[in-house]
Amino acid sequence: MAFFYIAIFSTLIPFGLYFKGIERIRSTRASITATWEPVVAGLTAYFILEEMLYPLQIAGGLGVITAIILLQISKRKVLPPLQWRFVSPSTAAYRRKASLSRWGEE
Repeated sequence: MAFFYIAIFSTLIPFGLYFKGIERIRSTRASITATWEPVVAGLTAYFILEEMLYPLQIAGGLGVITAIILLQISKRKVLPPLQWRFVSPSTAAYRRKASLSRWGEE
C-alpha cells in the first residue's frame, strides 16, 4: 500500500502537474518555479510530520524563495541582432589566440 502512495503522490501527480505547467508557461520559467520543491518539502515535513526546522534550513528556504522571485521578475535581456560578415580563417585564429592569451591560456 505504501508503494501505491509513493507512486501516486510522489511521482505521478507532481510530474503530471510539472508537464501541465510547461504547456502553459515557458520551460525556463517552469524549471525556475520547480525549485520550490525543497521549500514545499520542508514545510510539509514541518506541518504534517511535525519535524523540527532549524534556523539554517529556514534561511535556506528564504534564500530559495528570494532567488525564485528575483528570477521571475527579472527583465529578459534582448540581444542586438547578429551582424553576419565574412571573417577569414587567419583573422579568426588571431582573435582566438588573443582572447586566450588574455586569460593566461595558450
